[in-house]
Amino acid sequence: MLSKNKSTKFIWSEMVFLSEWWNQASQNKKDDLKRLLDNKQLEITTGGWVMTDEGTAHYTAMLDQLIEGHQWLQQNLGIQPTAGWSVDPFGHSPTMAYLLKHSGINGMVIQRIHYSIKKHLAEQRSLEFFWRQGWASTDSTDIFCHMIPFLSYAIQHSCGPDPYVCCQYDFFKKQCYHGSQKVDVQSVDDNNIDSLGRQLWEQFQKKAELYRTDVILVPHGDDVRYATSLEWHNQLNNLEKLMTYINSRPDFQTEVRFGTLSDYFNEVAISKTRFPTLSGDFFTYADRGEDYWSGYYTTRPHYKHIIRRVQDLLRSLEILFTYCFADAIRKTNQTVIDSFTDKIGDLSYIRQQVALFQHHDAITGTSTSKVMKDYGKRLHSGYQKGILLLEKILSYLAKDENEPDVDEKISMTFNWTQPHKFIDQKVINLSRPKYLFLYNSLNFERQSAVKLHINTLNVKVKSLTTAVDIPHQISPVVENNIVKTGIFEV
Repeated sequence: MLSKNKSTKFIWSEMVFLSEWWNQASQNKKDDLKRLLDNKQLEITTGGWVMTDEGTAHYTAMLDQLIEGHQWLQQNLGIQPTAGWSVDPFGHSPTMAYLLKHSGINGMVIQRIHYSIKKHLAEQRSLEFFWRQGWASTDSTDIFCHMIPFLSYAIQHSCGPDPYVCCQYDFFKKQCYHGSQKVDVQSVDDNNIDSLGRQLWEQFQKKAELYRTDVILVPHGDDVRYATSLEWHNQLNNLEKLMTYINSRPDFQTEVRFGTLSDYFNEVAISKTRFPTLSGDFFTYADRGEDYWSGYYTTRPHYKHIIRRVQDLLRSLEILFTYCFADAIRKTNQTVIDSFTDKIGDLSYIRQQVALFQHHDAITGTSTSKVMKDYGKRLHSGYQKGILLLEKILSYLAKDENEPDVDEKISMTFNWTQPHKFIDQKVINLSRPKYLFLYNSLNFERQSAVKLHINTLNVKVKSLTTAVDIPHQISPVVENNIVKTGIFEV
């Protein structure tokens, strides 16, 4: 549709969905996409794997999903996003602003802010500002931020302050109400273009009063839109008539055109307007009354716990995989190099499942049960691949000529359905000395309890490197109030 309508522009923000399309697209379609990017009809905004949550996601995961998306763009399209679009997370964090600033983003758009804060900023004409980190005393961390002024990013809240007017310009959905009264949505024709055009222009004027420049941003879309050629035709055909009408009226002194976020930010920069500087976060979000969106901080806690554990596994894998791969190259061990090269796809798969779960309706727990179960299956699949890869890596590390061979494997990973429990039920036979290899993924020493099941009371735990005794405790194993015989916990 963009190829057929040269003046039309569009933005796309989540790479996980673009990658799905790309994987099944023909070469001609891929070339079309690249051409649209080159002529700036299509813009990739933010470029993250998903539009991440900013309240419950860990900052390292927010960064990882951004890296995953940007690397995909570099490898497949050779581009670097410069504008950020984050309109649906339930509150906004300066952490995201910091990450975007340092990933090459020059300007960003946010939306879900407490209505009282929006009202205050609108009164000050400060809905556009430089967002600065709280610790910064200079502009080194500043990023230009545009705040959408009204309730939502949807069409009925976009053209101006009156939803019952703006919804008349959604020429596909055609669900428009003024209170409980239905408002008729008409296609633009010679009989109504004057009234519809003037009404739209008036909304633009009202919206412009909230900003300091002579340019305004009017997004025209919503969730699950532009999925059919019929919608594209209905929207574009009517919008172009209205744009032509407004642009032809010299008394309106207004030019309307399609644009991307970068087009908008460029116009703002040309105006050389001075903007205020703000620091802090935008939590907790409320859209009306006392409806605070804080329940998602704790809802579906199982998933919130699970993702942290899988993140932990992923981080360990990335460190160990890199170390082993470099070690194999140093030793010119081609067999091992080939073996690890074959597993890079598994590592990417795990990273993408973790990145996907940072979505603002995933880690938040705000999707339907069916969708949450699908997220869970994807995470579990990535986790299982991770455990197999971890065993492969640890086996390689343990095969040092100066250290003993790995005799048996004991999974110290957590129970998926009861993540507070560890799957460590295998009983170790200590008829002869056994060696236990532990890995700390942090970059500093830490103390942590390790529990194993053994078959004897007669045990000592020593350090392999220093031969010093390691403090340990031997306890009975109790299940269902019964002490198990022949099994002890060290």
